Amino acid sequence: MERTVGREVRPTLKRIVQAVSEVMGKNEAEMRGRQRSEDIKRRRELVGYLGRRHGEVGLEELRRFLQVRELSTASHAVRRAEARLGQELGFRPLLDHTLRQLDYDIQA
Repeated sequence: MERTVGREVRPTLKRIVQAVSEVMGKNEAEMRGRQRSEDIKRRRELVGYLGRRHGEVGLEELRRFLQVRELSTASHAVRRAEARLGQELGFRPLLDHTLRQLDYDIQA
């Protein structure tokens, strides 16, 4: 992660989407599309979680990326990802791998 005068530069939505695409094997168009398979939902939720918790992504920007009408829908995606972290064994390794892809210092 880059630093500027003692301040950490957090990843942009574009960089987060790119990292999730690299790790999970789907491109941005597939993640933004109308398809809502469980596989695509996991990717979208991971993008939302990373954007809100580790990036510089606001809810409005996330809402536009996810192509949903309500800010609450984008917020729910982040909460669903948080729930997956506690319930789904394979989700944490995906998150950690993506954070490494972003050159983010993983701290539990």
